[in-house]
Amino acid sequence: FRSPDAGVIVSHQGSVYSTYDGGVHWTRTMRDTARTYTNVEWIDDSVLFVLAPDQLLRSSDAGRTWEEIPAGHRMRGIAFTDGGAEGMIVGDRGEVFHSSDTGRSWVPVRRSGGEFLIYDLTFADSLRGIGVGADARIIRTTDGGASWEPPLATPQESPGPLRKAAFTSSGSVVAIAEEGAIYRSDDMGDSWSSNLIPSTDRIHDIDFADDSTGWIAGEFVVFRTVDEGRSWTRDNQSIDYRLRGVHALSRDTAYACGDFGSLVRTTDGGASWTDIETPFLVSFRMVRADHEGNITLGWSGGLVHSRDEGATWVEYKGPEGAWFEHFSFLTPTYGWLASRYFLYEATDAGKHLYRREPGIPSPLSVTVEMIRPGRAFSAGASGYIVQYEGRVPSSVGEIEELPERMTEFYQLELDVRDDYLHVIRPREAATTITLYNSTGKQVMSIEATDRICRIPLEGLASGWYGVTDSEGGTGEFLR
Repeated sequence: FRSPDAGVIVSHQGSVYSTYDGGVHWTRTMRDTARTYTNVEWIDDSVLFVLAPDQLLRSSDAGRTWEEIPAGHRMRGIAFTDGGAEGMIVGDRGEVFHSSDTGRSWVPVRRSGGEFLIYDLTFADSLRGIGVGADARIIRTTDGGASWEPPLATPQESPGPLRKAAFTSSGSVVAIAEEGAIYRSDDMGDSWSSNLIPSTDRIHDIDFADDSTGWIAGEFVVFRTVDEGRSWTRDNQSIDYRLRGVHALSRDTAYACGDFGSLVRTTDGGASWTDIETPFLVSFRMVRADHEGNITLGWSGGLVHSRDEGATWVEYKGPEGAWFEHFSFLTPTYGWLASRYFLYEATDAGKHLYRREPGIPSPLSVTVEMIRPGRAFSAGASGYIVQYEGRVPSSVGEIEELPERMTEFYQLELDVRDDYLHVIRPREAATTITLYNSTGKQVMSIEATDRICRIPLEGLASGWYGVTDSEGGTGEFLR
């Protein structure tokens, strides 16, 4: 029902019925015994859709008449954003179709099949891109994301999932697995060479400065290549942090970030690394810098920014309940952030955030990759790849503007056992502890004063949860 009066029902026998008096009278407005209609989706008081696995019907007069719209096959679900500007259809074998004109036309946004978790997307240019993920599987595009397909070969000997990939400026791609395996391709994935770096520590991120020089950051370790990723050398200096992100600014200069607010920089090609102090105790996952002293760091709760090479910092916390998992920044001030269900476009280093809804009924945004200002791709669960293209937002007054603060945030210690969550805070103080599910919805909130708080989890569904307290603490756990 769209209103107390107007409603539509569908049957498995191929009939569509409409009512305009609250269900007192029903009129059959469509009958096709070869179809099995399963879904009804209203956009506004006049426009609605009816879905069968092999047919999409659109009405512009509240269900009185219907027209068939070419879409896909094996269709199972349809959804639109508020107002109907963006729509998605999903199929039972992973097909996804997208509409940006209130459902008048539909285009596929990813290939059929390929239903695996995509951890990272990277693009060589506006046409060529690669996604890597679970089971060392790879997917690629050569037409700017209009279609995606597997390459001729994949690194089958990988000891685990491929977590990150990066292109050199000459178009070679290097993919890494956490366990230390590195794979390189010169032909967009049709063939791969491999090697293992000499380390027992996990590696997490990779970035290239040009066609030959790149860095890998890992737990207590940094590696550097000067031959397009064919060989890697461990930097001799001891690294005291678990590093999660790296940015190669030039052949000589790179930044790496990680746990407990750690940030290090080299200006001599990795011969030495210098600590840059930050007032934060969070786990940074992204760093982006320039030659003018701007540095932006990303973590699950938002962004922090310095305009003076780390001498002072400003913190921009994300919307309440958002849990950012991936970042893609062209500059320290402009980029994208991905949470489990939403994408955020950031200007002014995160002072202004603009939420973009993918419109897919599934956790999506494990990763995000920006091609140019106003155009980005996101990917994640079940192999979904979604493209966003629109105007670059102004820095004033759209959707969500975040206040500037200097609050210090810290990581909560969380322990799940015996169907209880134990939250361990750095001090005793009156606080409010709040739990959020993977969609950002608040599921529980309690008042606490003790340093160690015991929270019952009975009745809470399995999955990832975020935890915050009103003193600035944050953490996440898997139930």
